[in-house]
Amino acid sequence: MLLKYILAFFRQVFRNKVFTLLNLVGLSVGMAAFMLLLQFVIYENSFDEFHQNSDNIYRVRYDGYRNGQRMFASAAAVPAVGPAMKNNFPEVLEYSWAFPISGVFTNDQNISYRERKIQIATPSFLTMFSWEMIAGDTSALSKPYTAVLTESAAKKYYGDEDPIGKTLRYGDDWELEIRGVIRDVPENSHLKFTVLISAETLHQQTHGASRTAWGWYDFNTYIVLEEGTDPQAFQEKFAKWLAIERQEDWGDEGFEEFILQPLEDIHLHSDLLQESEPGEQGDANSVMILAIIAMAVLAIAWINYINLSSSRALERAREVGIRKVVGGQKRQLIMQFLTESLLMNILAAGISLVIVGFFLPYFNQLTGRTLSLSLLGDPLFLSGLVVLFLFGALMAGLYPAFVLSTFKPMLVLKGKFRENGRGFLMRKILVVFQFTASVALIAGTFLVHSQVKYMREMNLGVDIDQKLVMRGPGNVNDTTFQEIYQTFKTEVNRIGGIDQLTSSSNIPGDEIFWSSGIKRLDEDDYRGVIYVIGMDEDYIPTFDIGLLAGRNFSPEYGTEDLAVILNQRAVEFLGYSTPGEAIGQKVDFHGEERHIVGVIADYHQMSLKQEPIPLIYRYFPASDDFFSMSVDPRQLDASLSSLEKMWNQFFEGNPFETFFLDEFFDRQYRIEKQLNTSVGFFALIAILIAALGLFGLSSYTTLQRTKEIGIRKVNGAGSGRILTLISKDYLLLILLSVAIATPITWILIRRWLENFPYQVTLHWWVFLYTGILALMIALAAVSIQTLRAANKNPTESLKYE
Repeated sequence: MLLKYILAFFRQVFRNKVFTLLNLVGLSVGMAAFMLLLQFVIYENSFDEFHQNSDNIYRVRYDGYRNGQRMFASAAAVPAVGPAMKNNFPEVLEYSWAFPISGVFTNDQNISYRERKIQIATPSFLTMFSWEMIAGDTSALSKPYTAVLTESAAKKYYGDEDPIGKTLRYGDDWELEIRGVIRDVPENSHLKFTVLISAETLHQQTHGASRTAWGWYDFNTYIVLEEGTDPQAFQEKFAKWLAIERQEDWGDEGFEEFILQPLEDIHLHSDLLQESEPGEQGDANSVMILAIIAMAVLAIAWINYINLSSSRALERAREVGIRKVVGGQKRQLIMQFLTESLLMNILAAGISLVIVGFFLPYFNQLTGRTLSLSLLGDPLFLSGLVVLFLFGALMAGLYPAFVLSTFKPMLVLKGKFRENGRGFLMRKILVVFQFTASVALIAGTFLVHSQVKYMREMNLGVDIDQKLVMRGPGNVNDTTFQEIYQTFKTEVNRIGGIDQLTSSSNIPGDEIFWSSGIKRLDEDDYRGVIYVIGMDEDYIPTFDIGLLAGRNFSPEYGTEDLAVILNQRAVEFLGYSTPGEAIGQKVDFHGEERHIVGVIADYHQMSLKQEPIPLIYRYFPASDDFFSMSVDPRQLDASLSSLEKMWNQFFEGNPFETFFLDEFFDRQYRIEKQLNTSVGFFALIAILIAALGLFGLSSYTTLQRTKEIGIRKVNGAGSGRILTLISKDYLLLILLSVAIATPITWILIRRWLENFPYQVTLHWWVFLYTGILALMIALAAVSIQTLRAANKNPTESLKYE
């Protein structure tokens, strides 16, 4: 019997090629879109799950309060908190911390590379986490001046040679012995690195401060809790202990809070100061939106199948009638139509795999991830996918099967069959669902695009256009660097197309990790922590930052080492009523007296996803972190060539790296741009599939009203009038979809915008344009079949039935 059902299916396929093609296109494209999005959603939720004990590992984030207000929330904690937890609480089995740095490494062949993902780490870093050692052992970081390389870094510095025991120089100071090699860090790790340096090295350099400091919060700290420990209860317990131990240091107006973050939550649920990978975090809201879109597109594809299948009811009515007359049972008919649905879905699933394989590289570009088809080899994932598709095939086939199997043979064979109103109503409801989802996706695309565009085009208060940035050298002796830099600066400023070279510890778009306590000189307690940028006298004019009061740094004064400049937020932070009042005042900055010589306007150091923060600027006439300059795009190639020659002359052996500041700054909107593109792409897919469903439904309606169309044609009705007659019901359905989708989209977008301090205004015309677009697509889908029937010879229509 099953073989008969299969043969019947293939007969239907070859007999109705257009119908089969429409069904396959809708189902396979919907399934492919679903699988692509599902892989991305699963990947984003898989971060750090590869660690064997990930359920019990927590990162210790650090919040600081003063006068009841939170002054900062940092992903990095202080080095003393890990030992304090482990030594005083049996629930803590182990702790580890990782301190991020960057710089230039030079191998024994005097070949240098800049590494931006270096972590100074405790020995337990290799045992707490499941990094795969391929050379050496987990004690590799137990001694000072030792290092561990990833497999790629080892190959880069030593080729096919065994790196164990070789020496790698960091800057001019540290000679590091390579004692281990590990597999490259998985892409789905929130913490990435190419080189690990032993914490003992830092301990010696800081004379033990990196062991015991409570005010130096640059350390990503992790603990392992004993199985079954309630992290919230432990956190409260530690807070009580800390209040007793640290109250004397805090004073009456401030306190510190250490909060446990589950390791697996960090990637999607954390956006703090000093994240391990600034700008690389995921976003739980965006992932949830894409998961909803994945299910919506798949549901639209299945609804499309239902509409197309049931729209053929009249065409298959005679087949059903004849089979019933010759003894066919209702159960057999239902099984046949369910088998057809199952086979159609299996065929579509096979085609969808081909589509996924073809489009996966483009989807990776879209999402910025490196996804592969390996997930399809996971038995759990594959079995879940099979169950979902089988369930969907069953659900999509049930309604058409029961509709077709309940036809009364005598009415059908006499040509008097008409479908009841409930079936038609069901298809209308399904069309409304399809277009509601599609309209919501299209409107969402416009609104997300508007927010991204608003953030990217809003005035930052700092000029980042046509700014070329070089990463400074990392292995120049400090005693000679200032002199070398000043000569280099003079020569660079003579290059055609380059103007006003400036050096700084940070540039706009670069997260600041340099911080310090600050207070007014006449105050007893520090007001809190302020972030610091070191710059020379050309930084403010190069970036066109407004000076509100006082003056810029200048070497002519001779006392700039004791001077600082504040931004407007810092003036308010220190309690001065105006920028002018702050000029000449003295502050205690990290235990040292400084006088304020200038105040600049607030600008966005980071993206518009954050508000400006209090900043203090110190005079560094030769910072070796970033060299920035204005460039003339018309002379760019020649300028870059001359610049590289100049670089190699002054900083031989240091990598020459340049980038444009606007592109560097723009990387902070990666998630929003990806979401915008993804939603737009899949919105297009959803509405095209919905249009196929509407095409099927209009075909059914036109078929039902064939005789009526013929009579109206005989009585003088034109094609336009018949099109209006047939299409008005569907256009009303689309208007209903717009009415339903508008408040839903408005609420969802408002919730999404709550993540941004600067928000675009939601305009009503977005929904108007979306509605017009949906109506045009719907009208096009309906018109094809309706005009075809309207242009037929009326005598053919009257002969129908």
